[in-house]
Amino acid sequence: MLATLEAYGIESFVHGQHFGSLWPGLQIESYNTRTIMVPEERANEAREALAELSSNDDPAAESPSMRLRDKVRVVLEAVLFGWFVPGRRNLK
Repeated sequence: MLATLEAYGIESFVHGQHFGSLWPGLQIESYNTRTIMVPEERANEAREALAELSSNDDPAAESPSMRLRDKVRVVLEAVLFGWFVPGRRNLK
């Protein structure tokens, strides 16, 4: 995505770019997710560029069953690997 924006000459900033890769596992909004930001006056142009990029993708990837599979995967990650989520430990 960033390469597409760069090809169109649209400046961008990735919020959480480096921190988001420090903690693998569950993606928690505003904690370890990445957000791409562009100047407000170029937002429509960025949407069009990214829409063009996604129109070239496989249409089967956008099927509802794929989205359900992703939701199930996230729930399983939380249940099976919840111990991996960083937090405070009681060390004595």
